[in-house]
Parts: sequence; structure tokens; C-alpha cells
Amino acid sequence: MKKILILTPYSKPSACGIWQVAFNNAVSLKKAGNIVEIFSSNILKGTKEKLTKNDEFEDIKVKRFKVWFKLGGTSMFWFPILSIIKTKPAIIHTHGYRHPHSLQALIIGKLLRKKVLLTTHGPFDKDSRRSIFLKFMDKTYDILIGWWELKLYDKVIRVADWEKPYLKKLLVSEGKQVTIPNSIDDKFFENSKVNSSRTNRVFFMGRVDTVKRPEWIKYAAKKIPSIKFKIIGPLQGYNEFSSDLNNLNIDLKAYTKEEFISEADNSDIYIIASMRESFGMTTLEAMSRGCIVISSNTKGSNEFIKDGENGFIVNTKEELVMKIEYIYNNWEVVQGIRSNAITTAKRYSNSENESVLLSIYGNL
Repeated sequence: MKKILILTPYSKPSACGIWQVAFNNAVSLKKAGNIVEIFSSNILKGTKEKLTKNDEFEDIKVKRFKVWFKLGGTSMFWFPILSIIKTKPAIIHTHGYRHPHSLQALIIGKLLRKKVLLTTHGPFDKDSRRSIFLKFMDKTYDILIGWWELKLYDKVIRVADWEKPYLKKLLVSEGKQVTIPNSIDDKFFENSKVNSSRTNRVFFMGRVDTVKRPEWIKYAAKKIPSIKFKIIGPLQGYNEFSSDLNNLNIDLKAYTKEEFISEADNSDIYIIASMRESFGMTTLEAMSRGCIVISSNTKGSNEFIKDGENGFIVNTKEELVMKIEYIYNNWEVVQGIRSNAITTAKRYSNSENESVLLSIYGNL
């Protein structure tokens, strides 16, 4: 039994892939008999709302820290240094490369002679609209800090293989790197099957954020009025997002795992139109229920979607409309894609990947 401290920029109820991965790790490590605690900022992602200082999920304690200032995006400055020392962990696992909390965790961990791991979460594929200042800061960080920071971690965990060349450029040796893809809860596979009947429903669930480009879905709904479209998720990055289209329902709320499964089981197609995706957990969650996924052309989606085999990749909103029409005009032909989607998603279940995580911890 080991005492493990996990650090992540956000925590529940934030709609955040990093949090979900960190929490999945915590659950697996606790199930293996370890004592696990999570530190995060006190910010609800995409808002100015502050969360309570202490919380607990599935018997895992979460301690949140005040954010003193931000440089933009997830570059938040919160200071868990004293709490790390008081916690006395045997292993520190921090999530997010170029995050101030990760650098703090590494320095304190090494001074305490503890093992420190990093899960990168694909920070190398950035939003093209990112400001020149933030792009300059990323480059400066890599040159002045990143190259030695990454060498000091006992293990650097990639979420996808597309990160390999970026880490190699930062002089991270092959032996120090390992891929543990973002994994989804095994509950998504319970009673999952392909139902050949069509519902004429298309949906997206996730952060309703500018980077997710929900405008593409609104465009598709306008072009195909015979199909019902639905967008569900907390609003982030917009002052408002609405529609007067009769065939598009927008519900700006947080949702549960069970609600996602229900929506997927009553839909034919899942759309993920992001400008960038490091991996794409909701995409896999939709695939696990046999939905046909149409994704924009991102590094994350290309990691596991083979165009025309287990989903579709598009480059423009016009292509998105054409692909939706193709699917419904060739419904019987595309049924194999739904079966392939479920098969693909199973490779990314928690049960398939937690053994790799536990093996790394066992060898530290």
C-alpha cells in the first residue's frame, strides 16, 4: 500500500478531460489498495465560479486551492507546496505539461526524494486562434524549463502516440515515455449493442465551447431540417449560445454518465467538430454505444478513427452535412461501422488500460 497524491488543474463538476483521466487513475489506484488524494484548483472550468475547499468522490478526498492569477487557458497559479509536504506522499502524479502546479509538484517531489510522474495530456496541439503572446510563452517554457523538467520526471505518460515526436524533440528518452490512452468507464459497455433501426437523431454532448465549434452542428441542422439535432453541455467560452431552429435542441447544462448513455442509445450519429482534440473521450463514449461518429480532422480523433471503417473524418462544415446525408442514404451499408466503433472503443476501456498504470506504479 502506497500513499499517492494526484494533481490536476480542475475537478468535478468541471467538464474536463484531464480531471476525468486523473479521477479514473485515482479509482484504479485506490482499488489496488493504495491511499489516494487529489489536489486541484478551486475553479469550475470555463466559469468564474469557485468550488468548495474540500470534497470527496467515491471515498477519494479532493482538496482545492485558490487561484491567485492566470496567464490564460489552464495556466493557473495555485500553490499546493505546503500541502504536498504535509501529505507526505510516496508517489506524486501530476497531470498537465506546462502547468505551474506540475512544475511545483516535480520540484517539491524531488526535494523530498519521492517518485514523480507526469501525464502530458497533449499540450502540443493548440488552438490556432491562440494569441501570439501565449504561443511565445509556450515556446519560451520549452526552451528554458521544459527540456530539463521532463528529464526529471520518473515517468512521462503520453495520452496518445501522436505526442511521441514532440517529446523526442524535447529530449525525452524512449525509455522514460509510455502511452496510456485516455480510458472510458466500463459502464459504457453494459448492454451495448447495434440497433439497426434509425432514430433520425444526431447529438453532441460535452463542453459547449468555442474550441468545440458547435456552430458546425447548427449549420448542419439548418441544412438538414428532416433530422433532429441536440447539443447538451455546460456553456464555456460563449456569453450565450442559442438557436431558433425547430430541429435543434440546445440544453446548456452539466450531465451525468447515465444521461450520456441514454442520449447515445436514442441517437444515430455523434458529432465532434473541435478545432483540436488531444484525444476525445466523449467520442469514444459515443462509439461504445454504437453511434456513428463524425469528427473534424484532429490529432486526437485520428488516433483511433479510421475514416469509413469505424467512423468518419471531415474537414469542413459542408463535408459534415454531406456525410450525415450519406449515412442516412446508405443506412444498411454503414451498419458495420457501428459494430467496428464498439470494438474500437473497448480497446480504450478502463479495464483494458489500468493494468499498464498499475504496472508502472509497481515498478517505481
